[in-house]
Amino acid sequence: MSESYLLAASARAAGAAPACASSPASTPSGGDTSSANEEAARKPLRLAWITLLTNSAYASGVKALSNSLSVVDTEYPLVVMLTDGVPPEVQAELAALDGCELLRVEPLALPAGSGDRQAAYLKAHFAECWTKLRLWEQTQFERVVYLDADMVVLKNMDELLERDDGCGRSLPDDGGAGACRIGARIGAVHECFCAVPRGCVACAHLAPMSPKSAPPPPPPGSYFNAGLLVLRPSRAVFEHMTGALAAFDLSACPFAEQDFLNDYFRGAWAALPWYYNATKTLYACHREDGSHRAGNEPSGTASGSGRPALWALNEVRNLHFTMAKPWNLKDPAHKGFERLNKLWWAALAEPNTLSRVLLQMHLKERRAATAAAVEAADQQW
Repeated sequence: MSESYLLAASARAAGAAPACASSPASTPSGGDTSSANEEAARKPLRLAWITLLTNSAYASGVKALSNSLSVVDTEYPLVVMLTDGVPPEVQAELAALDGCELLRVEPLALPAGSGDRQAAYLKAHFAECWTKLRLWEQTQFERVVYLDADMVVLKNMDELLERDDGCGRSLPDDGGAGACRIGARIGAVHECFCAVPRGCVACAHLAPMSPKSAPPPPPPGSYFNAGLLVLRPSRAVFEHMTGALAAFDLSACPFAEQDFLNDYFRGAWAALPWYYNATKTLYACHREDGSHRAGNEPSGTASGSGRPALWALNEVRNLHFTMAKPWNLKDPAHKGFERLNKLWWAALAEPNTLSRVLLQMHLKERRAATAAAVEAADQQW
């Protein structure tokens, strides 16, 4: 990567410790390695949330994301990887946000791929998402959680950065075949395929489970949503990854880097609970809504579908505004998601507004659940 550097840091991050050493090569030649190791051990880990911004269109999304992290009192900064496609005035606005650090990166050159077949992205802006792979270059951080810029955090989830559960742990190259062998066990959330089936892979959320259930290990053929990733940066992984990308069949990547990452980390990712990446598709296909459920539909299934009900707003840690973006007001695909969009607009306005709107929604859901329980009891009599 060409030179990347911090442009600004908030007061909260001003006292952060220097980046941890990323390899033994950082030890001075001929020096006292035991003293160096002791010094490194005393340094606190450098942990961060990271998002990507390549244009001004998603700038309001970054602002809402930053505000929401402030609401939940995270201990860690939001680092915004940005390219020269972001105008200076937008950069200045983001630099003024509490808890934000701006990190300039060069756009990742569009991969040529193998053969003569070119990528045909589902959305044109997906072509800019390849720069997300530069996450693995940011070795000034011990561990990071990547968040898409169209997310709003509703509950503190610092545990994703703090717990050492193996997600993101770099592995030595064992000489095995396949891109995932060189390293990087990442953490991610299963994609929901109920609305848009993908090949022969069944939606992992169809298995009956409660909103608090831990997901089972990903079976062969599983597919994750790359909007949230728990990882440990590694230059060795980045170099191996970009080498694999150069020979990859990009015609198989309508979702750009998400399709590639699913292939690269096949068999090397841990499934996180759904509520860390609660997409609008999950909301549409896996929620139980007592006010809309048909009279003959059993409790515990998503309305009108027969699918297991999973969605519960009071369990959601991180809301992902997939598909139509709240700031694109004329998009016809907003229908049915007005309630979720209200949360995004509240986060954009100011942190206190998000807290108030979220509390109102929780109270409304509780009243609806109570009314549904009373109705069900009356029907039994």
